[in-house]
Amino acid sequence: MPLNFTGADNASVGGANAIAVSATITVNKSSGATLTLGANTITISGNNSILLIQGGNFVAGSGTIELDGGADLTINTSGTVDFTTNQSQIDVVGSRPTVITSNQDINFHNIRNSKNSGSLDFIGTGTGGTGTRNFRIRGTYTRASNSGASSISTSTSATFGYDGDEATLEYAATNKTTTIGNEFVTASGLEPRNLTIIVGSGTVSKLTMSYTVPRNLTLTSGTINLGTNTLTVSGNITGSTVAGSGKIADATTLNLGGGSTTTQKQTINGSITLKLLTIDKRYGNSPNDTEDPRNTVEVSGQLIFNPNGQLNIVSGTLQFLTAGGLGGSNLGSLTITIGSSTRRGVLRTGGTDITTGAVGTVNAQQGTNGGNSKVIYDGTTGSNTMRSGAFGVIEIRRDVQVQSNATTTITSELIFHSGTISNTNTNNILVLNDGVPVTYVGTATPQTSYVSGPVRRVISSTTPAVFPVGKGGGGNRVTLTYQTAPPAVTVQVEQFNAA
Repeated sequence: MPLNFTGADNASVGGANAIAVSATITVNKSSGATLTLGANTITISGNNSILLIQGGNFVAGSGTIELDGGADLTINTSGTVDFTTNQSQIDVVGSRPTVITSNQDINFHNIRNSKNSGSLDFIGTGTGGTGTRNFRIRGTYTRASNSGASSISTSTSATFGYDGDEATLEYAATNKTTTIGNEFVTASGLEPRNLTIIVGSGTVSKLTMSYTVPRNLTLTSGTINLGTNTLTVSGNITGSTVAGSGKIADATTLNLGGGSTTTQKQTINGSITLKLLTIDKRYGNSPNDTEDPRNTVEVSGQLIFNPNGQLNIVSGTLQFLTAGGLGGSNLGSLTITIGSSTRRGVLRTGGTDITTGAVGTVNAQQGTNGGNSKVIYDGTTGSNTMRSGAFGVIEIRRDVQVQSNATTTITSELIFHSGTISNTNTNNILVLNDGVPVTYVGTATPQTSYVSGPVRRVISSTTPAVFPVGKGGGGNRVTLTYQTAPPAVTVQVEQFNAA
């Protein structure tokens, strides 16, 4: 039978009970009175049943309002309606269409939609005619079913979107394939700030569109597949995190930063499996601000790359915090590209092994003389071996050694922050191109940071050629300057201590 709340006094439905009503519940308080719900689970079922708020004020409790089998929610009051203060949840279940109608803008905390047929529609109304009303999620909208009925069907004289840093879109249809629908709003300012995927072995897909979330991507389980498009986590909100142990489909690119100039620091924890990853963070100027925390992606977990993976650090810094930052059964086919023609990219190894035997290809010659490509060898554990090949800028922040039976060539700048370089000899050589400066920053000095072994330069100008050599606990750098530019000559310098 119908249930009516009337009168001019405030009232509440206390407790934490399960209350089932197969009829209309009417809230029609007068004189500004308020009805407050407690922690109850109130189920309203039936295609002709309605939760009708048509007078006074209404405050939802910390429990759940369940609209089952086509039951509707209608708001037509001049009072206030509050679903967020107590973090209430609306469950939309069963079959048949469910309609949420309001004569005012409404913010919801959580809506969990597990419909298997029917639809969820929003309608805006106004006094004396039709108005445009805004329906917003401030907590989480969950698609708990892979049926299209669990999406948003139509919004008539209404807009649906997300509001606030905590606003989240969640996919939770276990072991199913869910096609992204209108619930994933793309309009700027209305998009979900966070995306959570908990679908077991299932997939969340839309092969024809790219999507952006400003803050968190939580891939607890399952795969997101956007075809050859891009999922961007822009990091425009403080505390941006990529977490979980889910997967990005091989053809889909995960882009962190998205080229944003207002991006913030981002963190990757957990173990994300993917093939294509781009770092593109553009706060401030390049290269001066490239290593600013706002341009940094920290990896405290592991990036697991599928075969023929591509890691592109277009702009900004990718910093591995542990020695196991890279994973996958075929890292020998992974290509890492650091920097671009117009922006500097930085890779901080943190002890993660990027040597020739560990990673297939490292492209570090972007920009003039490779100046937009920088590798920082840091960390306290893991690999302390420099990769062979040509690098624009190398910075040393720990004791390292050159890779055996190989040549490491620096084409733009060698920077010592701390530590030394060892293992150079006839077969393992460090080469500095003509004009490459040697810079000491942090705690480094020519006496404390040096190359223990030979340093080779190819000189063809009058630019002073610095050889940062040392041996046995002390450095004695050598500077060689030609008065006139010579033809290209190879000069090798090594320090030897007296017996």
